[in-house]
Amino acid sequence: MEPRQLRCCVALAESPSFARAADRAHVTQSTLSHRIRQLEDEAGQPLLATRTLPEECFKASGAEPIVVAEMPTVAPMLGLVLRRLIGAIVAINAAPAQSFAVTVRRTALGNSLR
Repeated sequence: MEPRQLRCCVALAESPSFARAADRAHVTQSTLSHRIRQLEDEAGQPLLATRTLPEECFKASGAEPIVVAEMPTVAPMLGLVLRRLIGAIVAINAAPAQSFAVTVRRTALGNSLR
């Protein structure tokens, strides 16, 4: 999982169309779609309920607005942590009917960022 994938996911959730989401993320529609598919592949399940209505994109339970709201904060921090910490463990916790979460454990410091 990469911060740019999360940024695309946020742009899609906050935009009324794939075209506007791509503009917002400063990528082509093809790139946006590819990054969303990469996230889905890593999660092992579809993250979008539909590819035509981004405002209804997350098909998980009622926690999606929290996940979407925190992505702009999490994505840059995730990128920073991944670039600076050696031995970071990145895991995607995904299961049917649950939203996905990113966990970065800073093994050297003994704490985690959720």
